[in-house]
Amino acid sequence: METFVNWEDRKTSVTNGTVYATTTFADSLGKVNANVSVHKSQLAINDTIWQIAPSHLQLYDNRIVCSDVKMYNENQSIVVNGIISEKMSDSLIVDLNNIEVAYITDIVDFTAVRFHGQVSGQAQISNVYKDIHLNANLIVNNMHLQEGRLGTGYIQAFWDNATKGIRVNGHITDFYKQLNRTTDVEGFISPSQNDLDLKVTTHNTNAEFLNGFLSSTFKNIKGNTNGVLHIIGPLNDVNLVGDISADVDLTLKATNVNYHINPDDTIRLRPYQFVFNNIRLTDRLGNSGLVNGTLGHKNMKNFKYDFVINTQNLTIYDEHEFNSDKFYATVYANATLEIHGSDGHPLRMTADVTPTRGSVFAYDAATPDAINSGNFV
Repeated sequence: METFVNWEDRKTSVTNGTVYATTTFADSLGKVNANVSVHKSQLAINDTIWQIAPSHLQLYDNRIVCSDVKMYNENQSIVVNGIISEKMSDSLIVDLNNIEVAYITDIVDFTAVRFHGQVSGQAQISNVYKDIHLNANLIVNNMHLQEGRLGTGYIQAFWDNATKGIRVNGHITDFYKQLNRTTDVEGFISPSQNDLDLKVTTHNTNAEFLNGFLSSTFKNIKGNTNGVLHIIGPLNDVNLVGDISADVDLTLKATNVNYHINPDDTIRLRPYQFVFNNIRLTDRLGNSGLVNGTLGHKNMKNFKYDFVINTQNLTIYDEHEFNSDKFYATVYANATLEIHGSDGHPLRMTADVTPTRGSVFAYDAATPDAINSGNFV
């Protein structure tokens, strides 16, 4: 019997394909024995075309035999061999080569926190008709969290019947510039229960991942983090909870000033908000100020921020080229700054400022009309 299966994800139209096969049927001890020859086929997942190689399946009673079932593209491949049956001694072996992590997180609908990387390794699956057994040993190259580099991950995963999900234990190492940065991950992800709890322990972990969480307020975040945080579910309402210290440099978008955060201070991650309590900022001249406030979110999106910065002779503005209002300035001040805003809305800032020695303000007198703009001050 010649058959083909055609499907399309009507919701997003990013997954579609057609699989061609020839199936023969025979009687074996009163039961149907089906032999399926899969022909070369093609499917699309997101923006990637995958090829399905010729392979063979045998279906008899509750037994399925897979022989060289392979899906691949130019850089990635998945190969399945083995047997699915009611016998514990039978197992299915899945070999992964360079599979993008985002494919996996999309399948389990875990997209609030963005992981990237390329997975290689082997998974063994058995006893699927009763209490499923799954064990996997994986290597994740070029691993990223929120587009921030973490390093190379060594992951062990197994099926956990208690959570109806996959439990993971991982160790991530990054020797970038000979810095011994490590990150440990343990916990579970359960798509069927819409739940997760991943404990992430950072040891001088690259702080680039904070750009993905704080980009509404800060940019160019670089440095190291230490501490423990939990990524907790449900999957459609993710939170980060824990305490981390950050030895980082960052730039406040509103004023273009680069600051260093004191590594002895702690940023507290609480449900739906990051709490900044007397976090000390230092500018390039060693002057300092204190930040208090919160960065709120909903499912790690729709960020809202409310900060108060108190300074003593701190750099509070640093622009070296004429902006749209035709001025630039470097301002040192004793000040109280209040910064409020949210994603997709203009920033609001109020300031009580006393400029101090060394402040510079330049105005482009060739365009005097700019000073009449309501946005000038």
